[in-house]
Amino acid sequence: MILPGLGRRSLSHPTRLFSNGRWVIVAIVLMGLAPAFWAPWNVLLISEDLALPRTPQQFFLTLHSWNPILNTGTPYNVAHTAILTFAQQAGLQAVGLSPAITQRLIMIVWMTLPGLGVYILARTLFASRLSSSQWQTAAAVAASFYMFNLYIEHAWRGFNIGVLTAQTTLPLLLTLLYLGFKGRISAIRLALCTVPIALWSSGVGVNPPLVLVFITTIIAFALAYLLFSRSGPLSSRLLPVVRTAGVLGIVSILTNAFWIIPFLGQIQATTTGELTTSGELASNWLGGLSANTSFTKVLRFQGDWTWYQGWNEPYRPYAGTYEESAVLAILSWVAPVLALIGIAGPQRRLRLFFATVTAIALLLSMGTHPPMDRIYLWLVRNVPLFWIIRSPWFKFALVSSFGFAILGGLGAANLASWLRQASTGSRISSQLGSRSLAIVAIGAIAINLIYAYPVTTGQMFPPAQAREHLPPNQMRIPDYVTAASLWFDENVEDGRIAALPETTVWADENGFVGYSPILTQIGTAPIVYPFQTVHGSLVSATNGMLNDIAYEALYRTTTRRADEILRLMSVRYLNHETGIKYWLYAGDVDSADWVRLRLEKQLGIQPVTTFGAWEVYAVEDPLPPFYLAPGLSIVTGGVDALPTMVGMDLLGTPSLLFSDQQSPESLSKAMNSPLLTDILFFASGPEELALDLIPARYRHPLPRSGIPVGFAIGETAEYRIWLRSPDRNIFPSGDLAINGQPLDLSGTPPPSTPFWIPLGIHSLSSGSHLLTGTLDSGAGEVVVIPEDLYSDLINRVQGQLINSGLRVVILASTEDGVVTARPPIDIVTDDPVSIHFGEHLPVTEIGDGGTEWRWLEPDGQRALIARNTSNAPVRTSLMLTVRSLEIARDLYVFESDGEVVSNVPLIVQRLPADRDTDVLLKDIELPPGESFLRLYTAHAGTAVGNKMRNFAVRDDSLRSGHLTFGFMFSVFRQDEYLIEIRPYDLSAVPSRLSAYLDDTPISLEKRELSGEPIFVTSSTLQAGIHTISIQQSGPENYVLRVLSSGASRLAPTPGEIDIVSANPTSYSLDVRAEGDAVLVFGDSFDPRWEATSDGKALEQHYVNGFANGYTIQAGQQRVELSFGPQRLFVRGAAISLATIVLASALGLLGVWRNWQRRHETIPD
Repeated sequence: MILPGLGRRSLSHPTRLFSNGRWVIVAIVLMGLAPAFWAPWNVLLISEDLALPRTPQQFFLTLHSWNPILNTGTPYNVAHTAILTFAQQAGLQAVGLSPAITQRLIMIVWMTLPGLGVYILARTLFASRLSSSQWQTAAAVAASFYMFNLYIEHAWRGFNIGVLTAQTTLPLLLTLLYLGFKGRISAIRLALCTVPIALWSSGVGVNPPLVLVFITTIIAFALAYLLFSRSGPLSSRLLPVVRTAGVLGIVSILTNAFWIIPFLGQIQATTTGELTTSGELASNWLGGLSANTSFTKVLRFQGDWTWYQGWNEPYRPYAGTYEESAVLAILSWVAPVLALIGIAGPQRRLRLFFATVTAIALLLSMGTHPPMDRIYLWLVRNVPLFWIIRSPWFKFALVSSFGFAILGGLGAANLASWLRQASTGSRISSQLGSRSLAIVAIGAIAINLIYAYPVTTGQMFPPAQAREHLPPNQMRIPDYVTAASLWFDENVEDGRIAALPETTVWADENGFVGYSPILTQIGTAPIVYPFQTVHGSLVSATNGMLNDIAYEALYRTTTRRADEILRLMSVRYLNHETGIKYWLYAGDVDSADWVRLRLEKQLGIQPVTTFGAWEVYAVEDPLPPFYLAPGLSIVTGGVDALPTMVGMDLLGTPSLLFSDQQSPESLSKAMNSPLLTDILFFASGPEELALDLIPARYRHPLPRSGIPVGFAIGETAEYRIWLRSPDRNIFPSGDLAINGQPLDLSGTPPPSTPFWIPLGIHSLSSGSHLLTGTLDSGAGEVVVIPEDLYSDLINRVQGQLINSGLRVVILASTEDGVVTARPPIDIVTDDPVSIHFGEHLPVTEIGDGGTEWRWLEPDGQRALIARNTSNAPVRTSLMLTVRSLEIARDLYVFESDGEVVSNVPLIVQRLPADRDTDVLLKDIELPPGESFLRLYTAHAGTAVGNKMRNFAVRDDSLRSGHLTFGFMFSVFRQDEYLIEIRPYDLSAVPSRLSAYLDDTPISLEKRELSGEPIFVTSSTLQAGIHTISIQQSGPENYVLRVLSSGASRLAPTPGEIDIVSANPTSYSLDVRAEGDAVLVFGDSFDPRWEATSDGKALEQHYVNGFANGYTIQAGQQRVELSFGPQRLFVRGAAISLATIVLASALGLLGVWRNWQRRHETIPD
């Protein structure tokens, strides 16, 4: 069935090959060779989405549900679906082929197979009702369009395994269904044929939204046949349809069990909140992706948003040609016209099916582009799972291109027949009429190839000479990259490599481009890098925030011991790729020299070697992947606390529990644990810790997409209501109400609770209640807690803090909002900078209370003037007080020279409605002379009379100069406290410090801590509130630490860990601990990492901002650590393997019986 009609006799007689129609297969194979000519064979094709071919070493990782080399490890379930493709890539390289040749050979196969699939379908459906030459013409034209169209261009640019797999297997699966419905194939043969096709279709699972479209199309075909076929009454059709669909469905599921089972496990492990948030993100995407999907554009397959955008040059160099060329404009209508013509003819119901699904797919591929906007949004809100299709054109155009191929092929056959009938009269006309099928076939194929010329010629992969700004899509891997990868693989041991510079698109001078460094695609050493999402996983690695902090520590020199943060992630080396186009897309400033300057400031990071354009640095004393920590430290206030903790003893062998990352149950256990030695408050207070302890039953998700959230109250009482955000000081805005009673969301979090906003105390009766509202973000939760329970939690925390055996540490940074900062008013400074109102803040008006305000004029480009009277650039700070009229708005402040405005804002700050807000432009560098500051917002103004107004600046609020920092903190027991103040700046830090404690000057001793200067004093403090103020002597910032005496940090627990066995998803450890301890496992936290000690389950904690920690008891023990989803993969793989083996055995048995039957009929 696979290649009907192409036999040995045909190949031995070329004339017979063309006369009987086997030329179609030859034509498809020849067209499938197109990738051979896309670029030289020693060149790799590359894009952000098109990765390098998987190496044999990396193929091993696809057999595991956890990938340890991407950041600090991530679930890798999605990669299972692409195992077949990865096996092709790894297998060809294993036999000695280069990556470039491997890539091109695989592309030839994937280019050819869709054409053959459409050929088989066209022959199966129409050969019985059309003449031989007609269906062959239809098949050839259909294959050419299916292989070469503008929709498939995006799939090839990213080697989209999901789309290419669906394109290949969709026609083959419909062929099997049709044969089964017609009774032309037995159930056993149907099952045997389904196995290889279903296995090949596994790649569709890479793209879950495409799976939905793919399966829906197959179901629609079965239903259409059942309802509209003329093959007897409905009852007689029901059994073959059910039997065929059942066999195909069951066999397909069994064959793909190796990825379906772990995928379902991952979905089950993903919270409803994460799925709903993803749904909201999908809805938000629709507008942008549907901007250019008008009906005429999707009809001509020009709906890809990247065709209409660019960055300093078009993303698609050839896109403009389609807008400008009259020839291409004419050719763009050939396929739609042929498809329309193809509706007429025999097998009318089949043609109408393809016409209907094509029309529906065309309309849905428009997304939210008018006039489909309301219909599509209704489907998103009301049809289950429809929201996952966040890029409609890229999904539904698969179906419309398939329909166009079938109908266009039939239309070409119809057109040829009409031409033959019309060709009467002269001899020439008769000869043309007799050759009309060949002429139309050749013409239609040529038009398809010409119209899709970027695919035909490979221009969708522009070389370096075709690009001026954007990265090219062709590359050769330099020898030094290969050498570096091998060196890292051999030397990183049990550590990791951190990649520099900080970027989310890695585009280098060699042509490589991707969302991760090239080392992640060619090596096996774990790589830590900035990321937004980790490809191959539904859930990203948990070290994202820690990454941000580590890179900030390096870039902004918030500490010269950034190694103490990097070592948490076991980073052994930094790889600085100096050839990266750091400016691409983001307009970054981190050039190679800029990064080198900052690395030179680091005390625990030293250069070790170079490989071409790569500079390698060693990180001092990284932590091993497994170690024993002597105790637990609870940190309240978020992972942002880490730079303020540098130099503290608890970072030696840390097990830090950041309270905002813990479940309430886990945090409560830690609070009661005898291993607890420290509680640290970073720009927060005891109330934050108490709120983090609130049990899960009092926490409720925010209403999303306008859907109310119901919750129940056990008893009538006073309830305290809080809004919690997962991000520090970032909260949703909009409307929120309980039982219709509005809650005020305009407040800001108190200094002691940066993750929480109080929404008041309300009397609620027992029974059911309803949360309603529309918010601009679905992240977060509403907490409704009885007042007496809230008081109990506060008392519990405060009772713990007065325990003299517990060390309490107060942490702050002058860059955090809890520390007040303003230029001093009563201190004379030598700052040569002053700030004045400009022409776009011209007139004062009297506001409430007699205060004078200046309203921003619409342009805002010269709102403020900063004058530097010196002859050199000066770093200083500016402050002003701003009010946003009636609604909250984002304020952007840009610097300009009066003509050209910088495209990078100095600050972006959210201003609440009708509230005086201080805006601090901290540590900005101003050139000599005048600089202009532009105030801007993207939000609409508020109509006041005949004017539109947004911001007003208080007339007396302009300040400039060095800052005075004020820090208010509470201590919880009378004790001797150590006060440490650490200045930091990229340039020199002050040699002496002026500071006050409770308005009294304090004498500070300068010391060194881990090589950094620190100013220290000790003081006996009474329980209560105290203040520390510090005066800048330059642009420097400060870290403040106030430490109670408490219990000193214990020395590392004596003990040993021996790794008995290890693979990416399981470890066996021999552990000897002298005392109770925390076993820290330095891969990303995931509750599915299960640990047992001598068969007994261990309690798990989320430690160090990203990792796993397990409390263990003293003694010798065998600890087994395993990632639960791997069991799902193994079970699914066993089912798939058994299905394939059984099908193979049955197939071989059938072949043997046929061979035996033929030989039995041969006479002696």
